[in-house]
Amino acid sequence: MISKVLIIGLGNIGLLYDFNKKNMQLTHSTAFFNNKSFKLIGGVDKSKNKINLFKKKFNTEGFTEIGHALEKLSPDIIVISTETDKHLKIINEIFLYKNNCKMIICEKPCGKSLTEIKKIDKISKKNECKVFVNYMRVSSQHALYLKKFSNSNKGYFRGVSYYTKGILNDASHYINLFQFIFGKVIKIKNDIYKSQNSKINNFTLFFKNGEIKFICLNNLSYNNSRFEIYFQKNMIYYNSDQNVLKIFNIINNKIYDNKIINKKSKKIFNLGFKNIQSDVVKQILKMKKNKNYHLIEIKEAIKTMEIINKLK
Repeated sequence: MISKVLIIGLGNIGLLYDFNKKNMQLTHSTAFFNNKSFKLIGGVDKSKNKINLFKKKFNTEGFTEIGHALEKLSPDIIVISTETDKHLKIINEIFLYKNNCKMIICEKPCGKSLTEIKKIDKISKKNECKVFVNYMRVSSQHALYLKKFSNSNKGYFRGVSYYTKGILNDASHYINLFQFIFGKVIKIKNDIYKSQNSKINNFTLFFKNGEIKFICLNNLSYNNSRFEIYFQKNMIYYNSDQNVLKIFNIINNKIYDNKIINKKSKKIFNLGFKNIQSDVVKQILKMKKNKNYHLIEIKEAIKTMEIINKLK
């Protein structure tokens, strides 16, 4: 059965990131439109210009008001890709109207505070509607590989993760991904200071079998989203900006009596970020078919936000 999809918010992640780009699925609109198991039935945005772009590209309906869309359409899935401070209000408005929506995909962070996210959780449960938060890296084809690979490496691990656009916008993706890979965060250590009139928020997350230090690079004018994780016999290098994941072996040093990281990677993967939203849609389809899926339910997003709250 084909599911009908309504997109609320036609900004970058809703519409624009891949608007004039071929062979890319970076937005919710393109990813759902290109999957035959879904039908893109409409979009909502305050901007008439964006509405016209949306209608022209996807040959479907556009609205400037959520109420008008819900009165005319009957979506099974609603995507919320607006500014964070509007999420709670939009979810409240959705359930003012009689509709068949049983799933909401909400951009991260789901709310501007832990209190807001818990309110959204309560509203969705009351209306028997599942809410998933778009921490899209968990839905990527390599998230499960990293989880299995990490579980197969015994002993204590240490890692370092770099972020550039703040905790909510950038670091939250990796906090959530590491929760998926390594499990519960059991301890947090903050290292906050000022540098060149900028607040630098470094911090370390401790897991059962290891720890990862986050390095804040907010003063840079370019992205630097990457991490390295060091196990006893392997090292993981992950760089979303370069679209690459590499696995390195630890080998004997031929010069000195010690061990070093092999300069040649054992495995190299293309992360497939140009189609990242299609991975999310595929996971939604798996869930619909009662198969194992990798999406972040709101209860998991609450756990991520609880950590973020402790970093402020």
